[in-house]
Amino acid sequence: MKKYVDYEKLRQLLREEPWDGILCDGEVNAKTDKFMTVFTECLHNSTKEVKYSRKKFGNKDWVTSGILKSINKKNEMYKKLLRDPLNTNLREIYNRYRNKLLKIISNQKRSFSRRALSGTTSGTKTLWQAVNNICGQNFSEKKISRIKTRDGVFTENEEEIAEELNLYFSEVGRKYSEKITEPRYFEEEDDFLGETMFLYPTDETEVQRTIEQLKNGLSAEYYGFRTELLKEVKIEISKPLAYFINNSFETGTFPDLLKIGIPKPIFKSGDRSEATNYRPISLISNISKVMEKNIEDENG
Repeated sequence: MKKYVDYEKLRQLLREEPWDGILCDGEVNAKTDKFMTVFTECLHNSTKEVKYSRKKFGNKDWVTSGILKSINKKNEMYKKLLRDPLNTNLREIYNRYRNKLLKIISNQKRSFSRRALSGTTSGTKTLWQAVNNICGQNFSEKKISRIKTRDGVFTENEEEIAEELNLYFSEVGRKYSEKITEPRYFEEEDDFLGETMFLYPTDETEVQRTIEQLKNGLSAEYYGFRTELLKEVKIEISKPLAYFINNSFETGTFPDLLKIGIPKPIFKSGDRSEATNYRPISLISNISKVMEKNIEDENG
């Protein structure tokens, strides 16, 4: 079984959503919570599972539910043709349908490849990840099978491994901060005002442009809103997003839900059982990235 998002249905549900509780006065966190809840529900109602042959397709992301239905229909037509091979009318209908389907599949592959490669400007690594994904060669990262605790004991328990890495990562910042020394000379300007900033309000067009500029990525984020998903519905979600982003500017409040991320240990080199050989990264929400980019662009 594979999950597919029906983007047409998703766009329709979002267009019909009145966004009550967002397009009105209110607290930023409440607006953000409402947006995330509505968006998640619409996505859930537009997602369906389709059974297909992995022997035939592997993990090809370009295979949509519509293509699978068309393939099944073509197979049924072929079975009928086998039962009545002298039926020239049936053969002509089958050949016409098969050729049209092959053309659709070819166009879908080409479109998927363009979308996958469009967000690979960040470097060679991202480019090859996209190429491997297009070719169906997805190399899974090695799982951390064991870690050495501070007591020098090796553990293979997943919770204990996570706790040991959390303890190490939580101390990294403190250790680096202790190495920072105060500058020898520092004169503060009299007219320096360090607790204020001015932000121009954003709008729907700018939010759409910000979403389109997001880099395509293969990593999952906390809420499951992948970059490709946001780009597909950028027009439908730009109005509520712009509204609560401006509300956040006005109140000086960054939504709590958008502060949540997924901490992920990245192996550097050396012994894989040593916590010191891993560095932490945080996979933050793509909605948070949109908001942060607008703050950067609108900072006057």
